[in-house]
Amino acid sequence: MLVIFGSESDKAVFKPLMEKLEEKGLKARLEVCSAHREPEKLIKILKKSKEGVVIAGAGLSAALPGFIASHSDKLVIGMPVNSNYSGLDALLSIHQMPRGFAVLGVGVEAIEEAVAAAKAIEKGRKKVVLVAPEESGEASKRFEACKKKLEELGTAFEVQEENSYKVRDAVFIDFIAL
Repeated sequence: MLVIFGSESDKAVFKPLMEKLEEKGLKARLEVCSAHREPEKLIKILKKSKEGVVIAGAGLSAALPGFIASHSDKLVIGMPVNSNYSGLDALLSIHQMPRGFAVLGVGVEAIEEAVAAAKAIEKGRKKVVLVAPEESGEASKRFEACKKKLEELGTAFEVQEENSYKVRDAVFIDFIAL
């Protein structure tokens, strides 16, 4: 697991978070890097990282979790840090991601919740399964675009003709025409 915070000034939050992750048996690596001040460095960190889950903490505009979600295929848990307005600005920023950039937001400095979410994700995510659409058309185009993106990101996946839902440890992406 990768833990990224935007500033050393967040040490009062990331230090107990790292301790709690260790206590729960979750191996984690910490990086301190700002999406605003060091975007190129952050992209390099993400590209080199083999971890599938990121806990990203930030205050103020809290752009870090969204930046990570938009530049990687990693599952992102966003943790708002108490800064202005008791962390409300960061909380709202993390919970209102644009369409297509999923970030699991927890409460302001909610270490226990972030660790619980990380543990659940680590336990359950083993592989990605794309379910091929039955017909050509829009669903087929989205299927091909998803395959291409996963290949670009270096994410291992398998394709199934139908979704049997028998596999419990996979993330299924099903393409259907509406």
